[in-house]
Amino acid sequence: MSVAALIRRLPEGRAGRALALLLLGCVLGLAWLSVLGPVWSRYAERAQGLALQRATLARMQRLVATLPALRHAAAVAAPGPSPLIEGATDAVAGANLQDRLQQVATALGASIVSTENVPSVLVGHYRRIGLHVSISASFPTVIGFIARLEAGTPASVIDALHLRVAEEGGAAANMDCDMIVYAFRHADGAPNAPPASAPAPVEGSAFAPITASTVAPAGAPAGGPTSPQSSPDSPAGSAPAIVGDPASPAPSPPSLPPAGDAP
Repeated sequence: MSVAALIRRLPEGRAGRALALLLLGCVLGLAWLSVLGPVWSRYAERAQGLALQRATLARMQRLVATLPALRHAAAVAAPGPSPLIEGATDAVAGANLQDRLQQVATALGASIVSTENVPSVLVGHYRRIGLHVSISASFPTVIGFIARLEAGTPASVIDALHLRVAEEGGAAANMDCDMIVYAFRHADGAPNAPPASAPAPVEGSAFAPITASTVAPAGAPAGGPTSPQSSPDSPAGSAPAIVGDPASPAPSPPSLPPAGDAP
């Protein structure tokens, strides 16, 4: 069927107008879905991003306006306590941490049953000092002990916490609490002590250090200007001569005590 025949068979009058409007609506719908819809969505996303950037800019401007006041407050404020444990060495820092735990336990009425040092560990620029602590107290006292450690100074970290009811329990039974309390100190506060070196020999002393360059093995030829060498013409048992600078006189052998004075 040709296109002309289809056009002749189209309805006329009101039915033709309705069909034309329907076709126009379909065309406009397809144009919206394929072109205008994505463009409108992109415009809405850009508008939302611009609104978010404007809000962020306004908030940053408010923060910048408060910066001079914050700097002035930080300059005039007194420095607070350091969150690090004091001590030039791990042992001193561990003792200070133990004193801190004892003070908190005494203030709350808890009793420390035992303390044990935990090996220190290097964490970044700090050294972690630890104590394994066992305390005996009521449950509210244990909670207060932990809360005071976490809120006080130096800053403490609690790990490996174990709670159990004490064996000799009554109406208000005590709790046995085991925990590891960690604190931190500066790693550069405890320089390693250099190893103890041997004392330098006194000049002119008979106890000069003996090295391989001054002692030659038996029967070996002279290996240097300071190696001992026996002359073939020297009698047996005579002291060896030290070969050195020809211009310097040979040193005399050490004097030996008479045979009758030997022990």
